[in-house]
Amino acid sequence: MKKRLLILGGIILLAIILIIVVYILKNQSTDQWKIYENSRYQFSLNYPSDWQLGEEPTNHDGMVFSSPDGKKECRAYGFNNALTGTNNQPQSLNEYIDWLIGDDVQLISKKQSKLSDYEAIQLVTEEGSLISEAIYALGKESGRGLVCTFGNTLDQQNFSSTFEAMSASFKIKANLDG
Repeated sequence: MKKRLLILGGIILLAIILIIVVYILKNQSTDQWKIYENSRYQFSLNYPSDWQLGEEPTNHDGMVFSSPDGKKECRAYGFNNALTGTNNQPQSLNEYIDWLIGDDVQLISKKQSKLSDYEAIQLVTEEGSLISEAIYALGKESGRGLVCTFGNTLDQQNFSSTFEAMSASFKIKANLDG
């Protein structure tokens, strides 16, 4: 009986330690992160402070962020909703996602989400040897997106909590409907 109690106590202690470690890793302070702000599409987001910014595109639509090891890259950007969907109306978010995925991209997961206060769709896709995790919000006039690419599924899974923190920090300051 004592042996069972000791084993059970050890398991409980190990579980508590594991929960604390996972909590600390998942809740690493993003207070030390840097902030990227986009004036053209009026959005901002936080990104890890040890990441490098790419060159700003000439059209000022967003920014590329690269991890120190070069194995992860994220792009935050705005875009115009220029395509027409059903009934000659601007395309819907689902129509946009269908257009993005196309024939060459394998959809791994798709779920409803939020980006800032807007309805969004979060995707994990595979195209060739690259895995991408992305989130998109789309209005009648414009949309915003955050896309991170990885060399393999394990890198994507290990980065998932950082992706969630980046997307949770994403603030859209302009109305997507114009």
